[in-house]
This record gives sequence, C-alpha cells and structure tokens, in this order.
Amino acid sequence: DEYDSEEVVLAVRQELAPALRALMEHGLYETNYSTSLVAWGCFATRAGGLLHTNDTMHIWKLFLRYYGMKHGNDFANSPARKLSQSFSLEVVGGKPITLKQCLLSAIDTIVKLHEKHNKPMDSCFKAFICLALNEKKLVSFLRVLIKTIPLIENYYQSWSYTKTTGFNDALHSLDRLSTIDFRLPVNISVRRFMNINDLFG
Repeated sequence: DEYDSEEVVLAVRQELAPALRALMEHGLYETNYSTSLVAWGCFATRAGGLLHTNDTMHIWKLFLRYYGMKHGNDFANSPARKLSQSFSLEVVGGKPITLKQCLLSAIDTIVKLHEKHNKPMDSCFKAFICLALNEKKLVSFLRVLIKTIPLIENYYQSWSYTKTTGFNDALHSLDRLSTIDFRLPVNISVRRFMNINDLFG
C-alpha cells in the first residue's frame, strides 16, 4: 500500500487531524491570567487583560505551552543538538535523545517551518500530526503531553475527555497506526511559498 498517496494525505489532514483536535480540545480552556497568551499563526505573543474562561483553547497552544515550559527553544538551538542534527544522530551531548527531547524537536521543526509564513495554528497542528505519523511517534508524543500534569491541571476542566479518561481509549485506537510506514508531506501548507522563494530567492 502507498501511504504517501493524495487520498491518504487528505484522510490524515481533513479527517484524522480535525477529529483528534476536537477530542483534545474537549474541556480545554484558556486560564484566566492577567497576562494572557494571544495566538497568531503558530506562535503566541503576550497581551494584557483577562481571557474569558469559556474560550476553547486551540490544541496547538498546549503544545507550545509544553515547548515553553520545557525550554524547547534552548534545547533545539543548543550547539550539541545542532551538531547531532547535522550528522543525523539521535544523540545529544553523547547521550541518546529522549522521547521528551524528540517531542521538543518535533514542535521546533513545525514552528520553524511555518514561522515565516504566519500560518494558522490548524496548519501547524496538521503538520505536526503528519511528522509524528512519519516517525511512528504520534501516540508516544501525545502520551508525553498528556502525562505532563501541570498542563493538564491548569488547562483542562474536570469534565474534559482527557481528564476523565486519561485519553487512554484514544491512544489505544491511534496505536494501530504505528505499524504503518507513512510518508506524509509536513510542509504542504507552506510549499507554495517555498517554491516562490526558490524561484525568486
């Protein structure tokens, strides 16, 4: 079977990703801090004022919260990480890269891919799903995020699907995808901009 065909790409981006987003956003709300995060594109900027606690938070923001909380930018731009990437090595500072570091690296890849084009968070989330499927790490990445207690406690309501089930049923269902060798394009939403840059760069 070809898992890089247009039909598979459309199924992942237009069916799987939106369904997963809806499930992960169930009961996911912005916290009512005086200094809030307002999203633009794949990123977030500081803004004063209170956020309404009944505003559903986009799931990509939760990934960005994790990235910030774990100092993802420092890790991704460290000399040791850059050196290992240049030689396609899964080590950092002589030690095997951990799953948490893989997640930080994946988020960083998506952020850097989309930052020049100011793409919406939906595009970033879909690209992340494609990258995670290609690496057979979708379930592992989601499990790391969901097991990060400060994020779950601060952003999910008590009645949310994630808090009431631990997301276990969803992860079990998604785990069946890990046997498939996906070859999904990660840059599909910015490809036309990259082609233009190639022509005029």
